[in-house]
Amino acid sequence: MQKTSSVFHVLSTKIIPWGLFTATSLPLLVLAYLGMFTRYLADDYSIAVALSKFGFWQAQVFWYQNWLGKFTHTFLVSLMGLAGVPIVPWLPALSLLAWGISLFWALRQILRTLNLSISHIWVGVLVNIIVFGTIKSLREYQQVVFWQSGISDYMSSVILSTLLAGIFIKRLFLSNNRPLAIWEGALWFLAIFVSGGCSETWSAIQVTLFGLGLFSAFIWGKTTLKKNALRFLFIGFLAAAAAFIVIAKAPGNINRDTVMAELSFDLFRYAIMYAFWDVNRFLGEWVSNNTLLVLLLLMAGLCAGLSRLRVEKASNYLRLGLILLIGAYILLWAGFAPRFAVMGDRPPDRTIFTPMFLFIWMFVLFALLLGDFLQNHFRLFLHPYLRAIVQIGLILLIVWLPVRATFSYAQMAPSLRLYAQLWDQRDLFLRQQSMQGVKDVIVPSLRRNPALRDIQATFWLEGDLHEVPESWINQVAADYYGLSSITGRK
Repeated sequence: MQKTSSVFHVLSTKIIPWGLFTATSLPLLVLAYLGMFTRYLADDYSIAVALSKFGFWQAQVFWYQNWLGKFTHTFLVSLMGLAGVPIVPWLPALSLLAWGISLFWALRQILRTLNLSISHIWVGVLVNIIVFGTIKSLREYQQVVFWQSGISDYMSSVILSTLLAGIFIKRLFLSNNRPLAIWEGALWFLAIFVSGGCSETWSAIQVTLFGLGLFSAFIWGKTTLKKNALRFLFIGFLAAAAAFIVIAKAPGNINRDTVMAELSFDLFRYAIMYAFWDVNRFLGEWVSNNTLLVLLLLMAGLCAGLSRLRVEKASNYLRLGLILLIGAYILLWAGFAPRFAVMGDRPPDRTIFTPMFLFIWMFVLFALLLGDFLQNHFRLFLHPYLRAIVQIGLILLIVWLPVRATFSYAQMAPSLRLYAQLWDQRDLFLRQQSMQGVKDVIVPSLRRNPALRDIQATFWLEGDLHEVPESWINQVAADYYGLSSITGRK
């Protein structure tokens, strides 16, 4: 009996977690591989042209005055543009890796703060499932994961938000209540300000986040920790508000969107009301269309909570988990509101990528705390069987979703490899034509290539050159190559 128990313990604590980590890593590795076939698309040409015409620093001024106020985004995408096309294939893998590492570290800080002893491998499983769940939840994930401009905007928001959450928790709860130094406050302000500059959506979410934090801190009991928290939150609120104002007041907004330049109280009131209504509808659609994915996220958190290594004393963090989930719901609303204020409709997937990630993160954390609660209350007899049942369910869901998604993603590889080869050939041809003084060039249309029919509906071809030279993508691409026009031959 003791030998059987020992085998079961090794199976549930060593073999199964490592197997789950490997299985959940596969789709992310395939996505990183697919990213190697990414090239310049749509706005990427515009960034390169601005760098060529104005230089790095003057390009920042140009974008702020003529197009958009997202100062961190323009800085990062211009920095990437300095490296040219060769860096583009590496950006998806590097950003996915940075996302995973930052999330792993932030989760470890949360677990340390709550004194929950969960093995590193289970944290790794949670990281993989949260990243996969975020990507799988949104149909247009490619615009965030693979597109250079999307990575500098929305993926950078994800990474920075994760790192800042970990820094806040570590400094506030794991630093022995050390008072906040002036230089720390200045760095915190700068970090939040820079993070908010990624997009107007993320800056609005930050304002909401720190506003909620200040409200929560005010009703806290009088402690040294409360004083430090209030300082962190107040500085963060000021920085987030400053970033939002800088973006909203950019002169280029009037060229990008006249409504953005004429925001009013009535528009914000409309946005607040309809964004709340649409968030509820969106979440209902998300659960309905991704029922198994929601179960996967729930089971993963439960498994991790039930696999707590040491149970020194009973803990009950269910209320905290529920509060965090409600907070994430409010932040999701904050991600919807700017689009409703400007356009009056639901934002595109790439815009809500970061708040959706935060919601999924908090949902999994709530499930983890629920699993910890169940472990405390079914510790003696039912706990081993409950953990076994949940682990079996998680294994089945991982086989059905991440493993199946791995094969689905891998099927695109041949077409994408061909796309990259054809793009490189076209790039070389256009450069040669430009050097020879040719001004009007006709090239084969990748959009109409029968060999690429498997990816015709993906962003790779949607952001590529059109058949007509009047297309804005063709026009900026012609500027990029030093040509007068580029026409795609059908």
